[in-house]
Amino acid sequence: MAINLSDYMYKRLRIEVMTHDCIWNAHYAYAYIAGECRQMALSPSGCPPGESEDVTTITAPTGMQAYEWSASEFGKTNNPDYDFMLPDENDPDGGMSHYFTFRVLADSTQATYQYNVQTSDFRVFYRPNANHLQIPIGRDSIGNIQTFRCRMKSALNPAYPFWSQIYLNVQNTKPTMKIDTLAMCGGDVKMKNASFVPGDPSLVVDSLTKWSVYSNTLCSGIPDTVMVGDSVMYHTDARGLRGLLVRTNTTDTGCYSEKRYIIRPKLNPKVGMTISDRELCDTATTRLADTTSDGLSREWIFLRPDDSTGTTFDTIRGEGSENQIINRAFTHGVEPIVLRVYNGQSYINPLMTTERIYCYGVAHDTVAVFLHPELEVTGDTIVCKGSKTEAVVRTIGVDSCTFEWSRSYGSITGSIPEGDTLRVEPYADTSTYYVRVTSKKGCVAWDSIRAYLVSPKLRIFPADGRICPGDSAMLVGQDATYYTWSGSPADSNLPASSYILDTILITRDSTIMTIDTIVLVDLDSIVYDTTMRDTTIIVSYSIDSIWSTLDTIYVHPDTTTIYTMVGHGMNNCDADPLTQQVTVVPLPVLRVSANPSVVDCDDPTVTLRDISPNSIASTWLFNNSELVEGREVTHTFEEAMGAQGDSVHVLLTSYNELNCPKEYNFAIPVYLFTSWFPNAFTPGSNDDNSKFKLFTNNPYEYFHIYIYDRRGMLVFESTDPQFEWDGTLNGVLCPQGAYVYICSYRKPGVNTLKSLKGTITLVR
Repeated sequence: MAINLSDYMYKRLRIEVMTHDCIWNAHYAYAYIAGECRQMALSPSGCPPGESEDVTTITAPTGMQAYEWSASEFGKTNNPDYDFMLPDENDPDGGMSHYFTFRVLADSTQATYQYNVQTSDFRVFYRPNANHLQIPIGRDSIGNIQTFRCRMKSALNPAYPFWSQIYLNVQNTKPTMKIDTLAMCGGDVKMKNASFVPGDPSLVVDSLTKWSVYSNTLCSGIPDTVMVGDSVMYHTDARGLRGLLVRTNTTDTGCYSEKRYIIRPKLNPKVGMTISDRELCDTATTRLADTTSDGLSREWIFLRPDDSTGTTFDTIRGEGSENQIINRAFTHGVEPIVLRVYNGQSYINPLMTTERIYCYGVAHDTVAVFLHPELEVTGDTIVCKGSKTEAVVRTIGVDSCTFEWSRSYGSITGSIPEGDTLRVEPYADTSTYYVRVTSKKGCVAWDSIRAYLVSPKLRIFPADGRICPGDSAMLVGQDATYYTWSGSPADSNLPASSYILDTILITRDSTIMTIDTIVLVDLDSIVYDTTMRDTTIIVSYSIDSIWSTLDTIYVHPDTTTIYTMVGHGMNNCDADPLTQQVTVVPLPVLRVSANPSVVDCDDPTVTLRDISPNSIASTWLFNNSELVEGREVTHTFEEAMGAQGDSVHVLLTSYNELNCPKEYNFAIPVYLFTSWFPNAFTPGSNDDNSKFKLFTNNPYEYFHIYIYDRRGMLVFESTDPQFEWDGTLNGVLCPQGAYVYICSYRKPGVNTLKSLKGTITLVR
C-alpha cells in the first residue's frame, strides 16, 4: 500500500491503521503513526564568500538516525553520456556499480544532516571508452558540476532500519584563486589575476578583481593602495614586505574568493662609492670602496679618458665582498668611473617558490690623473780626467718643473743645484748622478746619468797577437767615445784620420738634423755626406765634440807591427796611448835532404827529411795518391823501376808554428842502370847473334860472369864487361842445348854487388 502525502508537506499528521481478520467480524485492531511530513530532498546553501575552500553547504532532512555522504566519481546523474539507472533503494549498489560509483565523504559514524562541499570534492575523469578505467587529472582540471548522495537511516525502529537515499547536483561557481606577480627593479610589482572556476573559466570576471595592498603582511587596517582590474602595476619607494589582499568574483553569481598574499617590491640599491684621492699622479694608486649597504655583487667599470662614446676600458667584477675595495692606478687625463651594484635579494612569489631578482644601481665619479714628467737626459757621459761632464734634462709633456741633482737615488741631501743642466767633474772612474724632477702638480720623476772617466782597454784577437802572412788580426778598443789608430811600421790599411760614424746629432742655430751616415774627414772641418729622400745633402760644420763607434779594426800587416790606440772622451780629450804588437810568423822555406840523392831504378828506396827553416810539421804526397806525415820518411819509388823518365815528383806541405801551410813540389832524379843478356845465340852464323855477350852502356867498377852446362860444369868465365863467348870450351864446340849464367857486378859509387842469373840456349 502506498500513500501520497504530498498534499501534507510540512504538516504534522496522524495516520491510523486498522487490521481485521480474514473474515469480517467484530474483531479488529488498530494503530497510528504520528509524524511530520517533510520533502525528501537535499538543499544547498549557496556559495559562501571569502578565503575558505567551501563551495556550498548541503542540508538533508533532519530526524534520521544516521547519514552517509558520498560523491559521484563520474559526474552528474543526468549526464547522457552514461547509461544511468536508478538503484534499488534496498540495494543501493545493485545495478549501478558498473556505471555509477560514489566515494564516501562522511560515513555513519560521523553522521550529520549537513555537509560542507569543498573544491577538492570536484573531480574530472577521462573516459575514452565504456570499458576503460577513469583516471583523475588533478585539481587544476576539477569539474564544476558534481553529484552528491546522502543515504539516511530511519529512526522509527532501530531493530529494523530502513535506508533511503537522495541525490543532488552541485555546480561549483566559486573561483579558484591563482595570482601571478612579477617583482621588477625600481619598486614596481606587476600583478595579474589568473583565477578560474573549475570546468568553466568563463565564469570569472577579471575586470572585477580587487587588489588591496597593505603596509603589513596581515592585511589589517586601512590599505595603502586599492586597485581594480585584470592586470595592475603597483609601485613603492619604501623597502620591506607588503600584504596583498585579492578578491575576484564569478559572473552572475556574486560568489567571490578572497585570499591574502605577501609581495616583496624590489628596489634598486642605493649605491655608495668612496675614492681616497681624486687627483693623483700617473704612477700612484687610489683606493676605491663600494659602501652600498645591500649590495650582493658589483662591477667596477672604467671608461677610456675623454671618450664621449663611453667605450669600456676595463671591468672588474666581484661577488659578496670580493673586490669591494680595490686599489688602482689610472692613466693620464680625467678617467670616468662607473660602479654598478646588484642586490639580488630572494623573492617568494604567490606560488610559494623562491625567485632571485637582480636589480642594480649605478654611481658615477671621476679621477683626474696628472703626468709625471717624462725625462730625457743627454750630454757627455765619457770624459777624461780633469774634464767636466755636462748633462741636460729635458721634460716632455710637463712644463714648469723644478730640478734637483744628487749622488744618491731617492734623496736630495747634499743636492747639486745645477737646474736642468749638470756640469761636474766625475769623482770616481764611474760616477752616477740622479736628478729629481717635480711638476707643479707635485708629480715626481727620477732619472740618472753615468759619467765614465776614460780608461780605455785594448784587446787583440788572436790573443797572442801572432798571425801568418796574409792573415788579419782584430784590434778592439773599449770604454772610450771614439778612437784613433796608428802602426809602426806604418800600415797603409789603417783608417788613418777618417772615421765612420753611425749616428750623430748636430745642433746649430737651434736647428736639429739627424744624419744616418757620416764620414769624418778632419777633426776641425767635418763634411757630412748622406742621401735622404733621394736628395744629397752636404753640410760642412766645425763642432766641438764628436763620437765614433769605430772601436774595432782589422789589420793584416806584412811584417811584425806595433799598433797604437788612443781613446777619446766626449769632449775630445785624449787618454793614454795603448799598444799591441801583431807578430807575423813567416812560412817555411823549402829545404829537403835525400839519401841517396837519386832514385836507383834497381833499388828505388830513398829517405827524405824536411829541413825547411820555420817548419815544425810536414806531410808528403807520393805519386798523387799516398799521403805520409812526418819530418823524415822513407819511401820506395816503385814507379822508377824500369822507368824511362829521368825523375820522380814529390808534393811537400810544410807547416810553421801557427800551423799555416806552405806547399812545395820538387823532383828527384832517377838513375837508369841496365844490364841485358840475350836468351839464345847461334855460333858460326856470321851475324850479331853469333856470340853471347852483355848489352850495356853503363860503366862497372866490378864485373864477373860464369856460364855452366846442364851438368853444372863451368864452360866459360870472364871479368870483362866486353866479353864474347863463341860457344866453345878450350877450342872445342860445345853441344847444342841450354846453359846457365850467373853475373855479379857493382855500379860506380855503390858498395854492394848486384847478381843476375838466367838461362841461354845454344843453337847449332
